[in-house]
Amino acid sequence: MQQPEPQTVARRLVLVGCRGVQAGSGSTQVNVSEFRLVDLKVNWRKLLTRQEVLKALRALAGAPEDPALRKNAEAALRGDAGLEPVASSMFVGGQLKQRRVHVVGRTLRNASERLGNGTLVVFRDCEGVQTGPGSVQHNRFSYICRDFTVDAETLVARHPQIASAVVDHLFSGRENDAALGAQLEAALKAPSTCTEIDERVRTGTTSRDGLKWKDYDGLSLGTDALVRNDPSVVLDRLGSGCLPEDKDLPTGFRRPRFSARRRVEHDRHPPHKLAPDPPLDANEIRSPGTGLPGPEDKIHSSGTDLPKPGNGFSLF
Repeated sequence: MQQPEPQTVARRLVLVGCRGVQAGSGSTQVNVSEFRLVDLKVNWRKLLTRQEVLKALRALAGAPEDPALRKNAEAALRGDAGLEPVASSMFVGGQLKQRRVHVVGRTLRNASERLGNGTLVVFRDCEGVQTGPGSVQHNRFSYICRDFTVDAETLVARHPQIASAVVDHLFSGRENDAALGAQLEAALKAPSTCTEIDERVRTGTTSRDGLKWKDYDGLSLGTDALVRNDPSVVLDRLGSGCLPEDKDLPTGFRRPRFSARRRVEHDRHPPHKLAPDPPLDANEIRSPGTGLPGPEDKIHSSGTDLPKPGNGFSLF
């Protein structure tokens, strides 16, 4: 998150409505943030109607099992040719709600503190303020991010593995919804995505002259300050608005319907005539009407519990 540089900061800086603020040299600050994405949407239409993408998809629709055409379609989705600029931010719009905040420090409605470099910092309606050298602060922030829209061009460019899942979804329908959903979830929980949301949400506004900072969460001012930001993303669920639909496709483009083209092939090999079972010995036991072992038999099985990948991470 952007911090004002001590050597370039103005001689008088006003902070308004900021939470979790340190002002002093040699301080340590840890900001743990959780962002819950609710009613998330993905804008696929801009990506799918791009000229090179449309051309590649139409070619693949004519021969959906051609590996070369599929490779071209995935490359077009990723933007390998670099024909279109990618947006700097993956998220557009949305509403933000502060659900929970825990900051360490004083509440200052109207106070000031002078830093070691001579800068006078004025605090107005700020919570969790620490002043002086060598302070240590641990802050926790929790937000609800509602109706955020993901730009699919930027999403696929930053996470190119999604391109293959998109092609599967477009040409196989709902059979691959789960695979694409898993790829989307992994991308939205990736450390780079968490950092982008963190900077977007916790960064407030700055006046044109740079002398007034408003609504920042987790702010450290002073020389030799150590700041660690640890953001994470929580997804309630991925709704239908996250997957490409027919309305996202160009006018006149039709996906092939694989289910209508599949044929059920009958077994050409008749079942073998089995020889009758040999007679039972006096000590053998067989369950009537089954080929399963009898109650005297012992069945041993072994398995391996595969570890599940964790999704924890830390930054900086």
